[in-house]
Amino acid sequence: MNNHQQQRPRSAPLTGIILAGGQARRMGRDKAEILFRGKSLLDRAINLLCSLPVDDIVVLGREGAEHGVADETPHLGPARAIKAWLERQPKPAHLIVIPVDMPALGHDQLNRLLTQPGGAYYHDLYLPFYAPNAQMNRLKDNIVRMRDILSGFQLTELKAPSEWRAPLMNVNTPEDLHTLEQTFPE
Repeated sequence: MNNHQQQRPRSAPLTGIILAGGQARRMGRDKAEILFRGKSLLDRAINLLCSLPVDDIVVLGREGAEHGVADETPHLGPARAIKAWLERQPKPAHLIVIPVDMPALGHDQLNRLLTQPGGAYYHDLYLPFYAPNAQMNRLKDNIVRMRDILSGFQLTELKAPSEWRAPLMNVNTPEDLHTLEQTFPE
Protein backbone atom coordinates (compact mmCIF):
# COMPACT_ATOMS: atom_id res chain seq x y z
CA MET A 1 0.00 0.00 0.00
CA ASN A 2 1.35 3.44 -0.96
CA ASN A 3 1.76 6.20 1.64
CA HIS A 4 -1.00 8.29 0.11
CA GLN A 5 -3.39 5.35 0.21
CA GLN A 6 -2.73 4.97 3.92
CA GLN A 7 -3.30 8.65 4.70
CA ARG A 8 -6.28 9.29 2.44
CA PRO A 9 -9.55 8.51 4.19
CA ARG A 10 -11.94 6.35 2.16
CA SER A 11 -14.95 8.50 3.05
CA ALA A 12 -14.80 10.00 -0.44
CA PRO A 13 -13.39 8.78 -3.75
CA LEU A 14 -10.16 10.11 -5.19
CA THR A 15 -11.01 11.85 -8.44
CA GLY A 16 -8.28 12.79 -10.87
CA ILE A 17 -9.13 15.95 -12.77
CA ILE A 18 -7.31 17.03 -15.91
CA LEU A 19 -7.84 20.65 -16.91
CA ALA A 20 -7.97 20.65 -20.71
CA GLY A 21 -10.36 23.43 -21.71
CA GLY A 22 -7.99 26.30 -22.41
CA GLN A 23 -7.84 28.22 -25.66
CA ALA A 24 -4.07 27.73 -26.15
CA ARG A 25 -3.63 31.16 -27.75
CA ARG A 26 0.10 31.34 -27.01
CA MET A 27 0.64 27.81 -28.34
CA GLY A 28 -1.38 28.46 -31.48
CA ARG A 29 -2.94 24.98 -31.45
CA ASP A 30 -4.82 22.62 -29.13
CA LYS A 31 -2.37 21.65 -26.38
CA ALA A 32 -4.21 18.44 -25.53
CA GLU A 33 -3.39 17.07 -28.99
CA ILE A 34 0.31 18.00 -29.01
CA LEU A 35 2.64 15.03 -29.11
CA PHE A 36 5.40 14.66 -26.52
CA ARG A 37 7.51 11.50 -26.71
CA GLY A 38 5.01 9.99 -29.14
CA LYS A 39 1.85 10.53 -27.05
CA SER A 40 -0.61 13.38 -26.93
CA LEU A 41 -0.49 15.55 -23.83
CA LEU A 42 -4.02 14.44 -22.99
CA ASP A 43 -3.11 10.74 -23.26
CA ARG A 44 -0.04 11.32 -21.09
CA ALA A 45 -2.15 13.01 -18.40
CA ILE A 46 -4.79 10.26 -18.47
CA ASN A 47 -2.12 7.55 -18.26
CA LEU A 48 -0.46 9.30 -15.31
CA LEU A 49 -3.72 9.48 -13.38
CA CYS A 50 -4.62 5.88 -14.30
CA SER A 51 -1.35 4.77 -12.69
CA LEU A 52 -2.46 6.31 -9.36
CA PRO A 53 -5.13 4.89 -7.07
CA VAL A 54 -7.85 7.15 -8.49
CA ASP A 55 -11.45 6.04 -8.44
CA ASP A 56 -12.46 8.25 -11.35
CA ILE A 57 -10.93 10.54 -13.97
CA VAL A 58 -12.56 13.69 -15.29
CA VAL A 59 -11.22 15.70 -18.22
CA LEU A 60 -12.71 19.18 -17.86
CA GLY A 61 -13.23 21.04 -21.10
CA ARG A 62 -13.25 17.93 -23.32
CA GLU A 63 -16.81 16.74 -23.72
CA GLY A 64 -15.99 14.36 -26.59
CA ALA A 65 -12.84 12.85 -25.07
CA GLU A 66 -12.58 9.72 -22.96
CA HIS A 67 -13.55 10.80 -19.40
CA GLY A 68 -14.49 14.18 -20.91
CA VAL A 69 -16.88 16.68 -19.37
CA ALA A 70 -17.88 19.96 -20.99
CA ASP A 71 -17.08 23.20 -19.21
CA GLU A 72 -20.33 24.79 -18.10
CA THR A 73 -18.69 28.18 -18.57
CA PRO A 74 -16.16 27.67 -21.40
CA HIS A 75 -13.03 29.79 -21.53
CA LEU A 76 -13.50 31.44 -18.13
CA GLY A 77 -10.49 29.70 -16.65
CA PRO A 78 -9.62 26.63 -14.62
CA ALA A 79 -10.88 27.91 -11.26
CA ARG A 80 -14.40 28.43 -12.58
CA ALA A 81 -14.31 25.06 -14.37
CA ILE A 82 -13.38 23.31 -11.12
CA LYS A 83 -16.03 25.24 -9.20
CA ALA A 84 -18.74 24.39 -11.74
CA TRP A 85 -17.79 20.70 -11.62
CA LEU A 86 -17.80 20.69 -7.81
CA GLU A 87 -21.25 22.30 -7.75
CA ARG A 88 -22.61 19.24 -9.56
CA GLN A 89 -21.13 16.74 -7.08
CA PRO A 90 -23.57 15.30 -4.55
CA LYS A 91 -20.91 14.82 -1.86
CA PRO A 92 -17.29 15.75 -1.12
CA ALA A 93 -14.50 14.26 -3.18
CA HIS A 94 -10.78 14.01 -2.79
CA LEU A 95 -9.28 15.75 -5.83
CA ILE A 96 -5.90 15.47 -7.49
CA VAL A 97 -5.95 18.16 -10.18
CA ILE A 98 -3.41 18.39 -12.99
CA PRO A 99 -3.12 20.51 -16.13
CA VAL A 100 -3.03 18.87 -19.55
CA ASP A 101 0.01 21.00 -20.46
CA MET A 102 2.52 19.60 -17.95
CA PRO A 103 3.78 16.57 -19.91
CA ALA A 104 6.81 15.72 -17.74
CA LEU A 105 4.76 15.63 -14.53
CA GLY A 106 5.26 12.33 -12.77
CA HIS A 107 4.56 10.14 -9.77
CA ASP A 108 7.13 11.81 -7.52
CA GLN A 109 5.46 15.19 -7.78
CA LEU A 110 1.92 13.85 -7.34
CA ASN A 111 2.75 11.38 -4.58
CA ARG A 112 4.30 14.15 -2.51
CA LEU A 113 1.04 16.09 -2.76
CA LEU A 114 -1.06 13.04 -1.95
CA THR A 115 0.85 12.39 1.28
CA GLN A 116 -0.21 15.76 2.70
CA PRO A 117 -3.24 15.01 4.92
CA GLY A 118 -4.76 18.48 4.46
CA GLY A 119 -3.90 18.77 0.77
CA ALA A 120 -1.16 20.74 -0.94
CA TYR A 121 0.22 22.54 -3.96
CA TYR A 122 3.70 23.74 -4.94
CA HIS A 123 5.03 27.24 -4.27
CA ASP A 124 4.55 29.58 -7.23
CA LEU A 125 2.38 27.00 -9.00
CA TYR A 126 -1.37 26.62 -8.87
CA LEU A 127 -1.30 23.21 -10.48
CA PRO A 128 -1.05 20.38 -9.70
CA PHE A 129 -2.84 20.31 -6.35
CA TYR A 130 -4.42 17.79 -4.00
CA ALA A 131 -7.56 18.75 -2.09
CA PRO A 132 -9.06 16.16 0.27
CA ASN A 133 -12.76 16.48 1.08
CA ALA A 134 -13.25 19.13 -1.58
CA GLN A 135 -16.72 20.59 -1.42
CA MET A 136 -18.40 23.79 -2.43
CA ASN A 137 -19.17 25.02 1.08
CA ARG A 138 -15.44 25.54 1.61
CA LEU A 139 -15.25 27.98 -1.31
CA LYS A 140 -16.45 31.54 -1.68
CA ASP A 141 -19.11 32.30 -4.26
CA ASN A 142 -16.93 34.52 -6.43
CA ILE A 143 -14.20 32.05 -7.42
CA VAL A 144 -12.24 33.62 -10.26
CA ARG A 145 -8.61 32.59 -9.85
CA MET A 146 -6.83 29.39 -8.92
CA ARG A 147 -5.52 31.24 -5.88
CA ASP A 148 -9.13 31.42 -4.66
CA ILE A 149 -9.47 27.63 -4.89
CA LEU A 150 -6.17 26.94 -3.11
CA SER A 151 -6.90 29.33 -0.26
CA GLY A 152 -10.53 28.21 0.02
CA PHE A 153 -9.44 24.62 0.52
CA GLN A 154 -6.67 25.82 2.89
CA LEU A 155 -4.03 23.76 1.10
CA THR A 156 -0.43 23.64 2.29
CA GLU A 157 2.14 25.34 0.08
CA LEU A 158 5.14 23.08 -0.51
CA LYS A 159 8.55 23.99 -1.82
CA ALA A 160 9.43 21.87 -4.84
CA PRO A 161 12.99 20.54 -5.10
CA SER A 162 15.01 22.39 -7.74
CA GLU A 163 15.35 19.19 -9.79
CA TRP A 164 11.57 19.24 -10.28
CA ARG A 165 11.66 22.44 -12.28
CA ALA A 166 11.31 20.63 -15.62
CA PRO A 167 8.66 18.09 -14.52
CA LEU A 168 6.55 20.97 -13.16
CA MET A 169 6.94 23.06 -16.32
CA ASN A 170 3.82 24.11 -18.23
CA VAL A 171 4.05 24.02 -22.00
CA ASN A 172 2.40 27.25 -23.08
CA THR A 173 4.33 28.15 -26.23
CA PRO A 174 6.14 26.28 -29.02
CA GLU A 175 9.39 27.44 -27.38
CA ASP A 176 8.37 25.85 -24.06
CA LEU A 177 7.70 22.58 -25.86
CA HIS A 178 11.08 22.73 -27.59
CA THR A 179 12.84 23.41 -24.26
CA LEU A 180 11.09 20.46 -22.62
CA GLU A 181 11.93 18.18 -25.56
CA GLN A 182 15.60 19.14 -25.20
CA THR A 183 15.46 18.50 -21.43
CA PHE A 184 13.76 15.10 -21.83
CA PRO A 185 14.94 13.59 -25.12
CA GLU A 186 13.38 10.24 -26.05
